[in-house]
Amino acid sequence: MKKLIILLVLVFTTLLIAKDELLPTEKSLIQGELANGFKYTIKKNSKPKNRAEFRLVVKVGSLEEDNDQRGIAHFVEHMAFNGSKHFKKNELIEYLESTGVKFGAHLNANTGYEQTLYMLTIPLEKDNLKKTFWVFQDWAEGLNFNPKEFDKERGVILEEARMRDNAGFRIYNKSKKLFLGNSRYMDRLPIGKKDIIKNIPVNRAKEFYQEWYQPRFMHFIAVGDFNTTKIENMIKEYFSPLKNTNNKKRASREIKDNNTTRVLVVTDKELTQNSLSIGFIDILEDTKTKKDLKEAIIETIMYRLFNLKAKEQILKNNPKATSINLTTEEINSNKAIYLFNADYNNGDDLLALKELYELIKSFEKYGFSKNDFETIKKELLQLNEKEYKRVSDMKSSSIASSLVHCAIRNAIYIDYDYKYKAKKEILKNIKLQEVNKIFKKVVNFKDRFILFIDTNKTQISKEKVLDIINQTKAKDLTKTKKLPSKILNIDLNNTKIKSISYNKETDSYEYILKNGIKVLFKQTDFSKNRVNIKGFSFGGYSIYNSINDLNNAQKASSFVNKSGAGKFTNIDLRKILAGKSVSISTNISELTENINGSANIQDIQSMFELMYLKLTKPKIDKRVEKNIKKVLKSNAKEILRNPLSKFTQELSKWYQNNNPRVFFDTPENIDKLDRNSMLKIFKDRFSDFNNFDFAIIGDINKTQIEPLINKYLANLPTKNRQENFIDRKMNYKKGKQYFNRNYNNENISNIFLLYRAKIPFTQKKDISLHALISILKVRLRELIREEKSGVYGISVNGNIPLLRKNRDSSLTIYFTCDPKRKDELIRYVYKTIKDIKEKPVTQKELDTYKKKFKVTHETNMRENSYWLSKMINNYKFDIPLLNIYKLPEMVDNITPKDIKEIANDIFRENILQAELNPKD
Repeated sequence: MKKLIILLVLVFTTLLIAKDELLPTEKSLIQGELANGFKYTIKKNSKPKNRAEFRLVVKVGSLEEDNDQRGIAHFVEHMAFNGSKHFKKNELIEYLESTGVKFGAHLNANTGYEQTLYMLTIPLEKDNLKKTFWVFQDWAEGLNFNPKEFDKERGVILEEARMRDNAGFRIYNKSKKLFLGNSRYMDRLPIGKKDIIKNIPVNRAKEFYQEWYQPRFMHFIAVGDFNTTKIENMIKEYFSPLKNTNNKKRASREIKDNNTTRVLVVTDKELTQNSLSIGFIDILEDTKTKKDLKEAIIETIMYRLFNLKAKEQILKNNPKATSINLTTEEINSNKAIYLFNADYNNGDDLLALKELYELIKSFEKYGFSKNDFETIKKELLQLNEKEYKRVSDMKSSSIASSLVHCAIRNAIYIDYDYKYKAKKEILKNIKLQEVNKIFKKVVNFKDRFILFIDTNKTQISKEKVLDIINQTKAKDLTKTKKLPSKILNIDLNNTKIKSISYNKETDSYEYILKNGIKVLFKQTDFSKNRVNIKGFSFGGYSIYNSINDLNNAQKASSFVNKSGAGKFTNIDLRKILAGKSVSISTNISELTENINGSANIQDIQSMFELMYLKLTKPKIDKRVEKNIKKVLKSNAKEILRNPLSKFTQELSKWYQNNNPRVFFDTPENIDKLDRNSMLKIFKDRFSDFNNFDFAIIGDINKTQIEPLINKYLANLPTKNRQENFIDRKMNYKKGKQYFNRNYNNENISNIFLLYRAKIPFTQKKDISLHALISILKVRLRELIREEKSGVYGISVNGNIPLLRKNRDSSLTIYFTCDPKRKDELIRYVYKTIKDIKEKPVTQKELDTYKKKFKVTHETNMRENSYWLSKMINNYKFDIPLLNIYKLPEMVDNITPKDIKEIANDIFRENILQAELNPKD
């Protein structure tokens, strides 16, 4: 009878699948499986040109570790860069960097509970493909596990663990039982156990590798501008010889249901924000049929409807929940959580819970608003159109990430044409009742937890929480106010453009308008159906003398942006513009006022209308002002619980000799913020548009853009005043300076080394500095990470200011380490700097930098954002746009002598050595 029931179930399931057929896989994919079980997916994609993205998914992770191996899956991942069959120690990274690959950005790996992922981006030239397949073949079966290198890598992993041991990580550890239960996941954190990492013998790592790196658990992904037949043949050539040496099954991925309500309050001494989450746990199912796709779309509508109403929270009088949202998070490959989240200020925990549950119960009882439902449908239909029109613009890295997800989950990468048509059909026919039904189902799951992450760890009983939930009353939130169909109802005259000039070399146009505005325009096909705009003028908050004005100026744009414009709130604007892809933001920085916008081609007029409204009718809502100030005051109090924040504030004030213009938020200066003063400053900064310059770039032609420039930009108000920023002198401490504080709660030191010097800007010096930074970073990585095992990562950054003669050029080196080794590692850094000052860098090092630059520049030249920044720089720094084509030649002309000169320019007597160490 049991067998008969199972057979009937199988037959019934087969009939159901036949009725609701599997979704079709994207036609351009090439998928296969070798005789040894090794799977592969290949996709040709030409964005960017002459580049390829490769991924190796090994479907084993920390769950496969034995008790004495906890952390070894991650350790094996690290050993993949420490010597293999075809590449000795350091040879792999050296070779890849010589091709233009950047360690970390293009060459990386990560380990999770269930899988390990290896990633590589390469330029397609010379014999790169052949060597790349050697790399992946080695990762799959040819790691060396040299005992000496294994011992060195212990230190690197321990430093990674030290660096990751922050408030977020500790909160996760304290709360994970809520959703992991008693499953194997509870004691298999990928980072592992420190004592095991310190002591595990190399043979145990080798055993894990040989036991679990089986071809049947591997999936190779290749996306790029290549010949797919050639790639498929290479996959067969390099991976067919791999052997499965056992039939072991992977560890169970099961997390048992827990159909109860759990309540937990956790805290951490470095926690700086209070929040609560209500989690409903459900089975995670892949989208395999059209019915699954419809359910996924219904859930997306549900999230957006809930979050649309939740955003009105800041418009209430004195809300206790300062923000509310609904998200979803995967727990593992089989389960996910619907997470209702709320942030709150100290002491408002239960009141925030009440407000959050009021929203949940209101939608459960009354459902969502019909008008809001139509708004979200318009948005999703527009998004579907946008995604489909930009299929040919998708970057290989983005496609590779999606294919990795499909490989891990055994999911379908749905055919583009089918997905577009199916989503369009589903969205047009979907009913509000279907969304309300799903929401009711979600909020009635029995597997539920309520987590408070609180800076004070207020004791909250389960009984009290359930009592509040049960007593919360539902409100009918389905009524919405009637809104006009347009945001701008004024007639603007077409004002003649004063002059137009064309630059053939850069294929760009410059317009000078009658109100003094200059506009640089370039048509591109880099991003289909997309246009970006950027504008700026000089001034910023540098022009304000009083600290009170300075405080108001720094915050003004934030308050204005959250208040909407004209008679509309931000939510009103979103609803009116539903179905359009439009964004406009403004901000006031130290030296400039800035405008940023983007839109789809068909919505370009709406973008200009929105920009005109925001610039000419800004406002600060009283309730918005009150609620933002409340949040800022709470943040100002809590932020100092974080040792690094406290340290940074004290360091800045001390190093700049208590300059009154260097200040941080306190409850007192937040109280001094004034709505009228902020609005007055904002209006003043965005009123003299004769001082503004704009750059526009995108998939739009001259005939289409000119009437919009003529109508909207040319009608912006002017004051006929000439403005500039004030180049204020910052009184830094001179010479060699030391600043130490013992605030860290954990056994970690944060080390900052800052060099300052007067270096007049030239493009040659700027390029030389960036080359120096790149070479120095590699040397430090090889010495204090790879050789000395002292750090996990090290950052090197610097710049030569173009505008401010009163500001020094700077170079900063930052890393974290074991406090016992900080002095030793600092000495190595100083020694490396001494060497680079005294002896020219090698031609090999410089050639590697030049190759990296070339690879990055070739990609950037097909990016609107890159061109837009250079177009603005044309106005801001008086750097000719034509220089964008000359940069490769300028870089090629840099010599080892130039690097030595810039090293001696920057590494001089003004040095700050700052240390944040553990408490005594």
